[in-house]
Amino acid sequence: MGRFMRPLGTITAAIGLWIAVMVTVSASTGPRQNSAPQVKAPEAATATATPVSGYVGEDTCLTCHEDQKKGYHGSPHARAANPRTPAAGKGCESCHGPGQAHVDGGGDKTKITNPKTLTPRQASDVCLSCHNRSGHNDWAGGKHDSRNLSCVTCHSVHAPKGEKQLKTETVQETCVQCHRTQVNKVQRSSHMPVGSLNGNKMQCTTCHNPHGAERQDAA
Repeated sequence: MGRFMRPLGTITAAIGLWIAVMVTVSASTGPRQNSAPQVKAPEAATATATPVSGYVGEDTCLTCHEDQKKGYHGSPHARAANPRTPAAGKGCESCHGPGQAHVDGGGDKTKITNPKTLTPRQASDVCLSCHNRSGHNDWAGGKHDSRNLSCVTCHSVHAPKGEKQLKTETVQETCVQCHRTQVNKVQRSSHMPVGSLNGNKMQCTTCHNPHGAERQDAA
């Protein structure tokens, strides 16, 4: 019985060695597509839901500036359905800039944009960021612009008294502040106040475009 044990042990060892060799050969000669290091696929970009830094929202502005709400909310600027209005953008901060520093500074007026404290050209640039079509696109370099006037010389966003956000009740009252001689002459002529054009009472802007062009070319 003992003489059969050694050959059996030898055969078992040989089989084990053969298996080990085959495994090694298979690993070295097999397909290599999985032998390269695995590279992690880049994560898909996700849309950020984080608010733009520095903006606090209109509700925050109105906690202190409630008195400014009426003139703004009752005007075309508050028509959110129009994508060109402040209400369709960032509300108050569309014109006044990000308000976080202003809030953190306890209402520090130097930390917010106020067209009244800007140079005339800077103030007009704020308005022209939206009002850049039709007759308004002639403002830059026009007669009023070149005389250091600005949009807020005649218009008010928060306290208008007349149409087109005018600070006065009528166009004539606005123009006469600088053009008294011309307005007085027109009043004595047949043009105003009894003149009319297509059934509408004539006024300065019937013939003149205050936003740059020589003649009124847009309603």
